[in-house]
Amino acid sequence: MGRKILEIEAVTKKYKEFTLEPVSFSLEAGSSMGVMGAYGSGKTTLLKILTGQIRPEAGTVKFFGKETGKDRSKMLEYCGIVPAEGGFPDCLNAKEINKILKGCYKNWQEACFFELADRFSLSLTRPLKELTRGAGQKVRILAALCHEPKLLLLDEPLKGLEQEDRELAENLFREFGKQEDQGVLSFTEQPEEAEKNCDNLAFLYKGRLIFAESQETLRKRYGFLEASDEKLELVPRSAWCGIRRTENGGCLLLERAALPKELAAELPVEVPALTTIMEYLTKEAVKR
Repeated sequence: MGRKILEIEAVTKKYKEFTLEPVSFSLEAGSSMGVMGAYGSGKTTLLKILTGQIRPEAGTVKFFGKETGKDRSKMLEYCGIVPAEGGFPDCLNAKEINKILKGCYKNWQEACFFELADRFSLSLTRPLKELTRGAGQKVRILAALCHEPKLLLLDEPLKGLEQEDRELAENLFREFGKQEDQGVLSFTEQPEEAEKNCDNLAFLYKGRLIFAESQETLRKRYGFLEASDEKLELVPRSAWCGIRRTENGGCLLLERAALPKELAAELPVEVPALTTIMEYLTKEAVKR
């Protein structure tokens, strides 16, 4: 087990019409995690808790083993945050934004900012409002990366970027997350983005944390079986995670550990797609 950059323990938040139920997971240094979920799943609430914008009803958040508490300024020095929107007035240009950020962060890396601006083909002198739609997102990415953060907190970080810029951003985030004293926590509605770019995956659904584990563990844990009713009934009910009935039988998401070895060898159990795991673990209609 490596050093933990981030530890979230039983964090909850209640609103009038929404509750974030206890969320617990951790992120080790040198790794990345994609937090997936549709609109209204609790991603934004959790991110606001992590960035100190709101306080949880219960639970703790630790950075490098220390509770954040009320010391939001110290936490923000640790974190590079890419919000989904907002940020800088579009009347400013990149050079002016660099000057502002230089006064905000004690570890601001001006050379890094200008180098990445060049790699993203971002004009230094033209106001953001005169540039392409993704210019604001590029600046938010630069602002997050260029003050020696230890943890990146990303909210739909690829939104609005052209393909070439998306690939550059993905490479930068992946490289950052591989460093032994750094990590990446990325929030997205796009499972394919999380699967492509993150070692670990977490899934929020209607305020509940469905899973938070490595991609490798997920693929070893679950199996997918499409078979006749007769063959499906051979599978112990303790192994059933979700089923969808078809004209000729059904499709079953199962837990491999609960499947007898001799049966596992006999049945054509496949590795399920990530979206299949997510769907079958949350659709009440396909529960066992």
